[in-house]
Formats: sequence, structure tokens, C-alpha cells
Amino acid sequence: MQAEVHELMIRSTRSRRPNTVVVMAGGFGSRLGELTRNIPKPLIPVAGQPMLERIIHRMKSYGLLNYVLTTHYLPEKIRAHCGDGSGWGVNINYSHESTPLGTAGGLAMIRDVGDEAILVCNADILTDIDYSDLLNFHYGKDAALTVVTVPYTIQVPFGVLSVSSSQEIETVDEKPTYTYHVSAGTYVMNPEALRLIKPGERLDMPQLIERVKASGGTVAAYGFNGYWMDIGRPDDLQRAARDLGLSVLAS
Repeated sequence: MQAEVHELMIRSTRSRRPNTVVVMAGGFGSRLGELTRNIPKPLIPVAGQPMLERIIHRMKSYGLLNYVLTTHYLPEKIRAHCGDGSGWGVNINYSHESTPLGTAGGLAMIRDVGDEAILVCNADILTDIDYSDLLNFHYGKDAALTVVTVPYTIQVPFGVLSVSSSQEIETVDEKPTYTYHVSAGTYVMNPEALRLIKPGERLDMPQLIERVKASGGTVAAYGFNGYWMDIGRPDDLQRAARDLGLSVLAS
């Protein structure tokens, strides 16, 4: 019944949703080199608009109006740019990590999110994911934690050999391609998952996933095959700018 109620709410109230969005915006962006010397990675422009601003505006179009930004590197610049969110028609609060706590540790400081699931995402991900469908999936699975996954393909540039215990070649697979499910840096989690994180401890998302499973909670995988890009290197910025010119991320 709970899943049915939430599904109806998600389908019918695109104008506003009660879920809080936590955007992890504290990274150093070291792979971007000089680009992040004086500006935090989430504020680097992509096609003329900072990544963080793009993320918030797109999520707002799905009725997500309440945000918590976790900060560490150059936090004052993020606060100065985003403010309290009123200029964008959203509500923004901040949670500052004086010491980096990993990809999940800072979530222990998130408070007052109510009983609804929270949506957690990295501030350097550009995607055209349908957040309504994601929330619908999470509630429908009755999951404690949902991990968005994207396919990642690797081609081995050599022949891969299967060797028997008697040192004989059994098969030869010439330049095979393997596809794996990898985390897309976007999650939906219930408040009880946050309570599994000890205040001040350093914790990464894989460890939190294991804790949720150990506590008896369901960890669901939301497979996504649409547009997704992790802006980690200068080449990624150029590619994303070209994609945005083609309106790939239109809501």
C-alpha cells in the first residue's frame, strides 16, 4: 500500500515533492588540474552554466525543492554562488565537512529530512535521468537504499586465454568486450540508512551499502542506460559542452 501511495504521489505532483536532495559538493576536483585551483569543481561552467546550478535546476523541474549541499573545498564560494536558493525558487542548506569523510561519511550530519527517502548525488554528474521514475522504483522495491547503475564497457586489446590446470590452452577469446554495472554516483536512501553512519567517521558508499545489507535492508539497483557523464577531466568538459549544444539534457 505504501508503494502504491508513493507511486500515485510521484506521478501526480511534478510541481512539488517532499524528498530532500543531498548534493555532494565537497570534492577537490584534482583531476581537472588548474581549473580547480581557485574555483570549486561544482562551480566550473559547462556550456556557460556551473555544473551545480545545472543539477539543481534540472532536479527542480521534477518538483524537488529542498537541498542540502555538503561542502569542504572552497565552501565560501559555493555559498556565495548558491545562497539560500531563493533566487532559483528552491531551499538550500549546507553541511560542511572540516575534514573529508569519504563519499558517505558526511551524510551522518544531515538532519531534519523527515520520514521520506532522500536523493543523494555527486555534484559532478550530468545526466538526463528521470528522477520521478527513480523515486517510483525505490518505493516500489520497498528498498532501504537504491543505487543507480550505468553500464561500463571495457575492451581487452589482446586475445584472452583460458588455461587449464595442466597448462594447456582451452579457449581463445580475441579482443573480448566486457560490460559491468558501475555506480552512477546517484542514490536514494531511507532515513534509517543514515543512522548506520557514525558521526565523524570516514565512510565510503560501498561500506554503507554493506552495512545496509547486514542490517537486513534491501539494496536495489536502478539500471540506467540514458545520458550520463562524470565530469572528471578537461576532455569531459568539452564533450559535455558539445552534448548540451545538442540539448541532450533537456527536461
